[in-house]
Amino acid sequence: MLLFDSPSFTIFHKQEQNWLHVELRGTHTPRLVEENCNLLLAAVRSTHSQKVLNDSTELLDGWAPTTPWLGQTFYPRLVEEGITSMAVLNAMDWPGRLCIQAMLRHTQQPTVQLFEFDEMTTAQQWLYTN
Repeated sequence: MLLFDSPSFTIFHKQEQNWLHVELRGTHTPRLVEENCNLLLAAVRSTHSQKVLNDSTELLDGWAPTTPWLGQTFYPRLVEEGITSMAVLNAMDWPGRLCIQAMLRHTQQPTVQLFEFDEMTTAQQWLYTN
């Protein structure tokens, strides 16, 4: 079920799996990152999902300044709302990849696994078991 859709950010609720599928596209400013994070928190609250599949394959550079905030502040908020696991499909864009790697260095919880951009099926299988 589609919960939110914009040119840069989409949230689906996969009801059978009870997880959220998030798609990030293009360049994200720090303001846009924060807005999208608030949308994701609202989706977690409304669906009571415990897992997130984060598809960042089309994500571009531009959000590096937010990586500490994401890992140290936002991800713990996801845990407070009930998220236990997140599978992240890596960006195809090299600067975007570096941002994701930096964010993960700041992340203590939830359990996050990084997958290459072409490993959607593997990421889904990992979420089923975690």
